[in-house]
Amino acid sequence: MLKLRCQKSNSQAERLAQSNSERFIFELNPWVRLAQVSAAALQIRWASQILIPISLFIVLGSFRIDAKDTRNKRDTEKEWMELGFEEIALSNSTMDDFYVRLEELDLWRQAYGALSCEEQEALAYRPKPVRIVVTGSSLIASDYVTNRIRDGLVEGFGSAGPGFLNVDRSHPKAPKRRAATRAYGWKAYRMNSGHYRASSFGPNGVTHHSLSRKRKAYAEFKIRDLEDLQDGSGKNCEGEYSAHIFTTTPKWGGGLSLSLDRQWIDNIGTAPGFHSASFHLDGASAFAIRAKTQRQRVHGVSIQSRRPGVILDTFGIVAADATNLGRVKREIRHNVLSILKPDLLMFILGGNEIIRAQRSRKVVRRDLKKRLHDYRTEAPLASCLVVGPIEHVVGGKSRRRFKTKRYTQEVNAIFKEESHNAGCAYIDVFEAMGGSGAIRSLAKRRMMNGDLIHPRRKGLDLIGDAILRGLKRSYLAHVENDRDKRLASVR
Repeated sequence: MLKLRCQKSNSQAERLAQSNSERFIFELNPWVRLAQVSAAALQIRWASQILIPISLFIVLGSFRIDAKDTRNKRDTEKEWMELGFEEIALSNSTMDDFYVRLEELDLWRQAYGALSCEEQEALAYRPKPVRIVVTGSSLIASDYVTNRIRDGLVEGFGSAGPGFLNVDRSHPKAPKRRAATRAYGWKAYRMNSGHYRASSFGPNGVTHHSLSRKRKAYAEFKIRDLEDLQDGSGKNCEGEYSAHIFTTTPKWGGGLSLSLDRQWIDNIGTAPGFHSASFHLDGASAFAIRAKTQRQRVHGVSIQSRRPGVILDTFGIVAADATNLGRVKREIRHNVLSILKPDLLMFILGGNEIIRAQRSRKVVRRDLKKRLHDYRTEAPLASCLVVGPIEHVVGGKSRRRFKTKRYTQEVNAIFKEESHNAGCAYIDVFEAMGGSGAIRSLAKRRMMNGDLIHPRRKGLDLIGDAILRGLKRSYLAHVENDRDKRLASVR
């Protein structure tokens, strides 16, 4: 136990040593200063001896958290190669329009990224944000995999806002970062949890209902808490934020009340039916919504800035597959996609289709073809990318638990073929991970949960970083190819 002496030292050397040690502890944790002040004020020596160890325990806990954060930033590329996996490549890459938008962002940041926020605002031309909408299953339902892709793209091209958020958690284990800063009075209805007949759903697969008339449901969104305003160039350029709310009002009417910086200013969607409303924050640091009646449904809130950068929206739906994505209400999906205007539609599906393929492969093919057509029709200017399934094994506790499920390769082939037919690029994760035996390799490194279906966070980070590297390599290849064409035309 480390003790600090409260008695006066006789020599100057002892006083200097004591002051240095105290200053070191004070800089580690302000709670130590509180302990010393309490001990001096109360003239009780044991107060210092009790409170200081507690504060040191907090300090050591913070050190442990820092070490944990460092582990999360590990060299995933090296781990990927050590597992015997191959680097991910995009086949039938038809994403030139998306890469052109990224290159536009990249060139603008190289030319004007060093300017101050005020100087950037005064420029006559600023490229629009690049938006990516990712639809997938439980693999991304907690925003893992997609969070690594988002962080990597934001680091290279900047952030244009937090994007599409729920008013509250979609399920108890969902991360709070993809929801309102503060919320109460809401109940989450999930599309694939037996609730699909009790509500109407948008592309995110979850709707929040207000519960009570007396204690009205409330959600507050604080911009600084929702995203790190660092745009990748070292400056805090807040930009001008705007928000869009998607809600359905019950047949007896109601709607939502809107406030900016805790001043109630307007009502949204008072008439029955589906509504979408947009507004500018006008420099406000936060806004809030409050349901005016019971069973008011909120499908989500989109927040973005005018500053150039990347927005990545995660629509992760537990137990989602191409078949039950048909439960999404067409009107809501069309309205959301027409407002978000994505530059890239990404689909991370396939795992649940392997289970469904035991009954009918024709249904898997038919529904995948239909879903790709629906989304591409409602976002005609967006490029398309499909990420195939990882290996699925028998599971359980038998000796055959690591045996690849029968229809894994067949479903992977169906996904690849239909993606190419729809004009989408395809990432064959199953082949990149070496085919059969990938789950066994991840399980040996404790990267799989006990069901041998869902990877743990370490495994999800590994997959997310691998997809990000594949996107970056494909983008750089496009830039090099485009540059060669320009040089050839000049010659």
